[in-house]
Amino acid sequence: MCYNKCIMENLEKYKHLNKYLKEKFGERTFKNRNKKYEPISLDYYLESLAYILTHISPDIVIHRLSGDAPKDLLIAPDWNLHKKWVINGIDKLLKERNLYQGIFF
Repeated sequence: MCYNKCIMENLEKYKHLNKYLKEKFGERTFKNRNKKYEPISLDYYLESLAYILTHISPDIVIHRLSGDAPKDLLIAPDWNLHKKWVINGIDKLLKERNLYQGIFF
């Protein structure tokens, strides 16, 4: 299938938050083809999220900062199982730096 092949070939090129689910890729396929792939860290995600939030219009309503994946289906990243880590992490980061949505818009 071109879809799976294209995604697998571009994992290194597009390093962003992805939830790799067993039902979509198969755990064996993921491990075999992605020996060099390392999911982004929570810190990197929070830094990226802070940058995006501070540069978008304050009029934009954000509906979701993190997604949920069932534990038994998630392959990577592991921290994605803990939605509160993302929510609490971004709140803390923004407060510590005196930032808010749209400050640099």
